[in-house]
Amino acid sequence: MGAKWQRFDVVLPKTIKSTKDKLALGEKIVEYVRRRTEKNLNNEGGKFPKYSDKYAESLDFKIAAKSQNDPNLKLTGDMLADLEVVSVRSDKILIGYKNGTLSNAKADGHQTGWQGKNKDAARPFLGFESSSEKKKLKDIIKDYEKDVLAGETSQRAYAYLSARDLKAKAPKPKPIDRDDED
Repeated sequence: MGAKWQRFDVVLPKTIKSTKDKLALGEKIVEYVRRRTEKNLNNEGGKFPKYSDKYAESLDFKIAAKSQNDPNLKLTGDMLADLEVVSVRSDKILIGYKNGTLSNAKADGHQTGWQGKNKDAARPFLGFESSSEKKKLKDIIKDYEKDVLAGETSQRAYAYLSARDLKAKAPKPKPIDRDDED
C-alpha cells in the first residue's frame, strides 16, 4: 500500500480575503509547524518518542550525527523544507505535501508509525490536535488578521491623505479673463 496524502486544513476567518493574504498566513502556519517539529514536539505539543536502537545503529543515523533521545525528523531536512501551502480556497487553506512525493511518503511514515507497523515510532507532526495547539493556531490566525486589518486601514488612510495632499498642492485654476475674447 502506498503512502497516504499527508495534509491538513485550516479554516480561515472571513476577514482574510485575498489569495496573497491566505498564502502569507499559510506560510506563517507552515513555519510554526517546522519550528515546533525541530523542537521535537508533536501536533499535540508533547515530545516525540526517542529513536529506536536499531535506527540509532544505522549508517544514516550516524552520518547525520543525530541524538537518539532528541528526534527532530530532520535526517536530510528535505521533508520539513518541502512542507508547503498546497492549495488556497475561499474559506480554507490546505497545508502539507504534494501527493506522491518522497517527502509525502516520509511524512506518512512519521504520522502513522510506518503505516501502523511500528506505532511506537509514530511521530505525528502535521496539524494541531490538542486544545493548547489549537489555541496556538487561533493565535497565529488572530495576529495575522490584526496585521491584515491594520494594513488595510493604513492603505485606506494613506490613499485618503494622498488624495487630500494632491488637492492641496494642485495649482488653483486661473480665472478666465473675458476681456481677452474676441
